[in-house]
Amino acid sequence: WEKAWQLLHVMMLSKLELATTSFNAAISACEKGGQWQKACHLFQAMVQGSLEFDTITCNAMVSACSKDSKWETALKALTVMVQTGKELDTISFSAAMSACGNGGEWEQALNLFGCMANHTAECNVIALNTVIDACEDAGEWEKALQLFSLTTGSNLEVDVITFCALTVACDKGGEWQKALRLLTLMAQRQMEPHRVNFNSAITACERHGLWEQSLRLLAVMAQKVLELDVSTFNTAISSFGKGSEWEKALQLFSVTLLNKVESS
Repeated sequence: WEKAWQLLHVMMLSKLELATTSFNAAISACEKGGQWQKACHLFQAMVQGSLEFDTITCNAMVSACSKDSKWETALKALTVMVQTGKELDTISFSAAMSACGNGGEWEQALNLFGCMANHTAECNVIALNTVIDACEDAGEWEKALQLFSLTTGSNLEVDVITFCALTVACDKGGEWQKALRLLTLMAQRQMEPHRVNFNSAITACERHGLWEQSLRLLAVMAQKVLELDVSTFNTAISSFGKGSEWEKALQLFSVTLLNKVESS
């Protein structure tokens, strides 16, 4: 991004005619380099210089803001897009929702998700996962599940990432039954679960001392040849301890040593 910034700066000082594509490339470079302030500076230069900007310009700037949780700046960029008649697409909304989620503004992310229907932006799995992540980060597991329920009877597809975010949300809320239900739904849909799905479900069970459920989940993971990491074992061992099953806790600890899993 530094070379792109320097090159564009030289072009501006040399009073060379600058095109939208030049600014787009520089803003995208700043976005990838995590330089949201410089991306905003370039965008402001375009506006002040009456240089035409497009959806690609704004999306790059909003994406730069999302990586640094600058949700207010991201929303201002969307406002500028609307005021200037620019088309808001799925990337525009997803990047802004990500900025809101990273900034702890899950309600703003929900509002943006609802606004997608008023634009030509396609409400796809990326947008859905982004808003569910925002709810999950804020501990709003009920909202996350409500969003998931909207997919029932619709053309909106979900993927493993969707279920990962949902099981993590249920884990944070101590909703072990709902976490297990999500695993069942994945099986019904013939979707292969990720280790994150199981780890979250095991953690939810551990909070309630449900060692038998934890043991069953470990067995399923073994059957599916999923890699068990130190987090998986630690949580399961903890659930055995809460259930006063110290012998099983020791047995499982021995398994971690045999499998050369780094213990802690």
